[in-house]
Amino acid sequence: NSLPYYSYLIFIFIGLLPFSAMSIKAIAHIRNLMSDDLMKFMLLWFLLALLLLPLVQPKSLFSVAYCFPPLFIIMARVSDNYLQPFTLFIWPLLFMALLLLAPYLVPFIAGSIENEFVRNILASGAVYFDAFYQMTFGAVILLFAVLPFIKPVPASVKYGVLGLLFVSMVNFLVLPILGNILQQPIKSAALLAKKENLEVVTWRISPPSFNVYAETLTEERKPKEGETVLTRSDLQGSILKYETLFEKHGIILARILETPANNSLNSNDIKE
Repeated sequence: NSLPYYSYLIFIFIGLLPFSAMSIKAIAHIRNLMSDDLMKFMLLWFLLALLLLPLVQPKSLFSVAYCFPPLFIIMARVSDNYLQPFTLFIWPLLFMALLLLAPYLVPFIAGSIENEFVRNILASGAVYFDAFYQMTFGAVILLFAVLPFIKPVPASVKYGVLGLLFVSMVNFLVLPILGNILQQPIKSAALLAKKENLEVVTWRISPPSFNVYAETLTEERKPKEGETVLTRSDLQGSILKYETLFEKHGIILARILETPANNSLNSNDIKE
């Protein structure tokens, strides 16, 4: 399903972090920027990429990357106008604070979500928000709050430190956690299938990495009796009986024991 159109703007803004504030500055000065032919071309590039996002196949959040190159060039034109470094630090500070509060927000968010698969992902992710995670984010937030007011340090150096720290936190702390939550179960299930020489079909899920780790190709279709299926935990609870071989973070590898007589499986037709 396609995402709501407004969500692309949100993801673009988040993707521009830690320099999202420069995009706001660029919008405020867009009339002055349009006197430059290069800026006109960059704006046309961005608007065209933005308008075509819903048509990109396959659907992916990574398609917003088409919008970034012209935005970077437009933002660069207004970077010299940032005489108050603190305004540039506000958005990354808020984003870091949100990540710091994640361990306390996850239980409330998970409780309001009906989809069991999403709830399992959120619940399983809570274990990674340990003391090291919170202390690291707390230290970076403190540095972000103090750095703009260290007057002997040039603004360009502050921006460099901001970018380096932000990218380091995302790449070395946030992304590994997301990888463990979303990809580790797929990898573990694939390695089990490879070890046991199982022929697996995927149902209601299509992870390309499973084929890589299992070193085989899988069909994406409804499972039949006696087959092994990789599927999601929110598909439990109805008439399809199975034996669980592996389950973690909302991902299930199971052997089908019995299927309905008419083999008309729906999204809820799975029962242990």
